[in-house]
Amino acid sequence: MRKILVTAVMLGLVATGACGKSSKASTASYCDFVKKNKAALAGDSLDGASDLNDLSKRVDAALEIMNASASKAPSAVKSDVNRVISAINDLQKEIKSANGDETKINQEKVQSILGNDSNVKANEAVQKFNKDNCGVDTS
Repeated sequence: MRKILVTAVMLGLVATGACGKSSKASTASYCDFVKKNKAALAGDSLDGASDLNDLSKRVDAALEIMNASASKAPSAVKSDVNRVISAINDLQKEIKSANGDETKINQEKVQSILGNDSNVKANEAVQKFNKDNCGVDTS
């Protein structure tokens, strides 16, 4: 049950990937990256994880792609992308600290990360940018 909650949460945050005004060239480059990596940025790679260790490996792979998206993100959205990546890193620390035991996940800390207003707003901003500027729904 807890694994399902954590997986759903991770899917929601990974579904992000950036937001704001920037040059057409940087936006085009970023959007090309988002289009090519939509599945990873939408969290599809996390779905179906067999256990927390498997989920952790999948999150690491998604974070690698998200970090690459941050390096390509237009300056106006870079802070939102970085905020989402930071939140996912924090969630990943909780997953890894549980050592595969779902009962050891600190639910209060997870809820604190998920309920953080700045994290929520950054996630929404990135999804909106991806949809409005790149034509990609990463939600």
